[in-house]
Amino acid sequence: MNYLENYIIPFKNLKNGMHIYDFIVDNKFFDQYERSEVKEGNLIAIVNLDRQTTFLSLDISIEGSINVLCDRCLDPFEMEFKNSDKIILKFGEEITDARYIGEDIEVFGYNETEINVAQFLYEIIHVGLPLKKIHKDDSDGNSECNSETLDGFNKHLEDDVEDSETDPRWDKLKNILNKN
Repeated sequence: MNYLENYIIPFKNLKNGMHIYDFIVDNKFFDQYERSEVKEGNLIAIVNLDRQTTFLSLDISIEGSINVLCDRCLDPFEMEFKNSDKIILKFGEEITDARYIGEDIEVFGYNETEINVAQFLYEIIHVGLPLKKIHKDDSDGNSECNSETLDGFNKHLEDDVEDSETDPRWDKLKNILNKN
């Protein structure tokens, strides 16, 4: 059995109205995606499925913690995570022109009887990652990053500043700025 089959919601026999599902998103989930930026995590996904005659509305909330690499020191650390999204699955014929449907609306075949929400969960998690993933500061305001790595970066920066000589053409241009 494919692990992602655990994220299937059979909706064929559901009555119209609200139905709530919860899923655990863990390391096994992330192992299914080769290029996942997140490799480890412990998340809970709540899917509120509103079944209507012509569409399904999915309100998905994901909360928990994930392990990511720090962008500053490259050490792994645990980060709190929370994100949500709404997806509408409309029953109908396949529409090949995306101008006729919105970004959060997907066309779903009339003969479909179940939906696998794993890809939606994966996308919501990755879209919700912050642009910068760095260790938090401790209570004294000091970074919790690996100090040896940061010291190595600072040493190389100092060496680069000492070794760099300015181009005389730039010095002449700086003189122009100082005269004005």
